[in-house]
Amino acid sequence: MPADNLLGIDASSATNLIVQFVAIDGTADSTDCNITITSGKAKEVVTAIIEAVNSSVDPVIVVADDVNSLYLDADISACSTITLT
Repeated sequence: MPADNLLGIDASSATNLIVQFVAIDGTADSTDCNITITSGKAKEVVTAIIEAVNSSVDPVIVVADDVNSLYLDADISACSTITLT
């Protein structure tokens, strides 16, 4: 998802963040990505994501790539689901 489409990040539990983006088709719907994190590290992970969005010159940043085991922050362990709503 393009970084410009980021709407917000919510901690839904001690081990999960919901990263919400404008829908790919630009409608009022959204795309929600559930990111699994180390328990109690929501503030640190959100800070890492926001710093990456604010400092990147690329339109897209990788937060969680489960296929290649690449994560923006050491406290991110998976992208559990992506939901189009």
